[in-house]
Amino acid sequence: MCGSVAEALAQGLLPWILWSFRRIWRSGQPERYFAAAAIFLAALAMAHGITLLFMAATLPGYIAVLWRRHVNDDLPTKAALRWTFLALVLAMGLSAIAWLPLIAESSYLTAARFEIARTGWLPGNGWSWSTMLDLHWLYQYSFERPVRLGLVQLLMAASGFLLARRRDGEWTYWAVVALVASALAGRWVLPLWSSIDVMTMLQFPWRLLSIISVALALFAGGNIVSIRNARWQALAGIAVICLIIFANTPHLERFPMFSNSAIRLGPEALAQAELEKGILDPLNAASSVREFRPRWRHLVLAPEPDAQVDQIQATPRTANATNIALSVSSATGGTLRFEEYYYPNWRVTVDGEELPTYPSTNLGLLTVDIPAGQHVVEKIWQLTPSKRMANWIGLISLGILALSCGVESHASTGR
Repeated sequence: MCGSVAEALAQGLLPWILWSFRRIWRSGQPERYFAAAAIFLAALAMAHGITLLFMAATLPGYIAVLWRRHVNDDLPTKAALRWTFLALVLAMGLSAIAWLPLIAESSYLTAARFEIARTGWLPGNGWSWSTMLDLHWLYQYSFERPVRLGLVQLLMAASGFLLARRRDGEWTYWAVVALVASALAGRWVLPLWSSIDVMTMLQFPWRLLSIISVALALFAGGNIVSIRNARWQALAGIAVICLIIFANTPHLERFPMFSNSAIRLGPEALAQAELEKGILDPLNAASSVREFRPRWRHLVLAPEPDAQVDQIQATPRTANATNIALSVSSATGGTLRFEEYYYPNWRVTVDGEELPTYPSTNLGLLTVDIPAGQHVVEKIWQLTPSKRMANWIGLISLGILALSCGVESHASTGR
């Protein structure tokens, strides 16, 4: 995978999400597991949005498989459906702060992020027949792309799938998921990735390894299901896990390493890092520089030489990490520009009265028009309506979750 902490945390949450929803349907006591399902799914949304998209594509099908098995076993479905629905709704509510502003405010970002993915990331990150599998027994980590599937991981999954001799709906569903996801990670599907914005945002088709690996881990467990002795089965399970970990342990000796103990990461170091990433070169800049810029910022990150400069005297009064108050004096009034990008979160007041803000120059700077005279100007960072709404939804969902758990606990005590 990419190696980020957020992505690794999301990967670790996937089996717990599936386990909790399965327990809702198979335990006979769905009310005991809905909270776990809601919390795990909400944690995934908070941890990594891209992995959440993969789960959103596979979880409904898995729930349908569990429902079908329930029906085939002549078991009542209403309770499990009700608690599943509640878990899904609460998960959305608890994680609203992660996804609601993302949807509501995505139009603020430059559309270049899609073009960057289509021309820069997608072409070199799809699997071909020669690049989908690492053929070494010990996985060879490198900076080459695309990231490949491990040989031992695949062989253990294949042997487990055959030895388990399971052909039920769950087993078949995850086999289909693994095959479909593997096909979608190929270069032969890149036109589809380029034509659908949601897929384009994923950037790397091999990111589907996050969901493929869940299915392969499930199949790897099939190597031990035929062992009847509990002790030997546990030992065999540990052996399978150790083998997969050993085969995929990173060997970093050949990678350049450095110690950061003597490095001072001050503003000058960060400015140098941005410069080396091409922040002033719109055509060759790193994607991390280009794809998160606001849409009202010009392609070239440089001041306009002929931008109007008004004679305004500004003296700081108070300031913190985001807000600042200035004493401003101007004989004729004029345009006051701050050094931050314009963003709808910013609120600027002059003598307590809010004035309209807008982006100006090709830098897209936060700008306000100041009247003549002496004034107190305050720049204040505030939440957008979508963030305020998400906070309220999260608090209400947390309250409903606590109330539901309390009612279920009281009911269990009475039984």
